[in-house]
Amino acid sequence: MYKFVCFAFLLVNSLQVQAGWLDFLKGSEEKQSQQEAVSQAAETEQGGTTVMQLIPALTTQLGISDSQASGGMGALLQTAKTTLSPSEFSTLGKAIPSVGGLLKAAPAAGEQQGMVGDLLKSAGKYSESAKLASQVASQFSALGLDAAMIPKFIDITKSFFTSNGNEAALGLFSKGIGALL
Repeated sequence: MYKFVCFAFLLVNSLQVQAGWLDFLKGSEEKQSQQEAVSQAAETEQGGTTVMQLIPALTTQLGISDSQASGGMGALLQTAKTTLSPSEFSTLGKAIPSVGGLLKAAPAAGEQQGMVGDLLKSAGKYSESAKLASQVASQFSALGLDAAMIPKFIDITKSFFTSNGNEAALGLFSKGIGALL
């Protein structure tokens, strides 16, 4: 039963986002060109140190509003906060400008309706990863964003940490949102 629920969750999720997750897992060329564009468009020089603004990078690269970028980033940070220890999340929070405001900008995780919602709810009973993925997809939906945007948010955020030379925060963020990958 567990395998069936997991398979059904993956099948429905991939159909729902039109294989966006599969493209993310393959590491497509679009992903590489997106990372290069993020680096070029959102970086500025300040005193010899590269500083990249996270929310402007998300809005510029994804063509979304500030509130959508803040809410989506907040949803990812809520997931990280759930999975990381308090000290790990504190370290991660120091690397992200206005982390408290971003957490507040995330919409409440609502339940998805219909057969897809029922499948995700069932899968969440057996797997914490499925539950977290369902919550984030629900939050993105409340923001008017497709679940296919989740890996794009993750890539841009990782580029943010890399461009700022914060490998520790990159590792913690990757660990915190690992359930979504």
